[in-house]
Amino acid sequence: MFDTFDPMKGHSKPNEFKEAVKRLGFRARWNDGDEPQGTPLPDDFDGGEGFDSSITTVEGLGDAYKSSRGKTFTDFLGDDAKEDESVKKYKTGEDFYKGFKNANEMVGKKGVIVPAADATQEQKDAFLNELGRPVIADEYKFTPVEGLHESLKTSPEAEKEWKGVFHEIGLTQEQADKINQTYAEKLNNTVKQQAEENEKAFNETSTKLRGEWGHKYEGNVQLGKKVIEKFGGDEALQAMQGVGNDTAVLKMLANIGKSISEDSIKSFGASSLTTDSKGAESKIREIMGNKDHSYHNDGPEHKAAVKEMTELHKIAYGGA
Repeated sequence: MFDTFDPMKGHSKPNEFKEAVKRLGFRARWNDGDEPQGTPLPDDFDGGEGFDSSITTVEGLGDAYKSSRGKTFTDFLGDDAKEDESVKKYKTGEDFYKGFKNANEMVGKKGVIVPAADATQEQKDAFLNELGRPVIADEYKFTPVEGLHESLKTSPEAEKEWKGVFHEIGLTQEQADKINQTYAEKLNNTVKQQAEENEKAFNETSTKLRGEWGHKYEGNVQLGKKVIEKFGGDEALQAMQGVGNDTAVLKMLANIGKSISEDSIKSFGASSLTTDSKGAESKIREIMGNKDHSYHNDGPEHKAAVKEMTELHKIAYGGA
């Protein structure tokens, strides 16, 4: 028996010796001077597809395993794939598989293909309808908003217009309903807040003017309203929400009303601003019962008296 397998010191024909050892079923390590050091892999070892054939020892296989554990699935992809943001967001190969599988199933279920830029309108409509847009605008259903301010209630015509816009931009039923509801609620809160602020301002103004005008407050406020109605009509009165919340404006309106009243009284003895319906009826009875009144005579004051009576009838009977 040789004490070494070194061909320089042992058997003069090492290949024959190796073959003999192999046939006897023994395993042995050889040192022929040019083979790698370490425990050789079994002759029947199959690393499988992609196995690095340069790895011939157990130690080399261990080193390769340790190296592979420090890599992620992207290390095994090409350079373009490694830099793709849609790939980099996945941390593991399992995450990537799940994401790919989910996307593939979604596309498979809907069969949705985004139309090209030059697609026909029919193709675009089919795409939007497949995503959940109603086929026609009238099919949109809006959830009613509770407690909506009277001024915000929309007409059927306005609602139809909104539906047309939603349909044109391709909103789904759920999206359109959510937008409509959110917009109405936010606008409703704004209107309510503004109404509260107006009421607060009016109360502050009222308190201040009541202190200045005393028992004349109600009469002056009504006088201001009549000025607005006379020169601006109901729309102006509604826009100012009565007579407004500013003390200076209220004083101005009251002064204008008084000035007009004085001129009216000087011209024909009545005022549409300071006289209410009951007062007008009383004045009419008074004139009709006084046969000496200019209304019953053809004197120089008769024309003014007739004008006064006409004005009183308008106040008392709405122009009768």
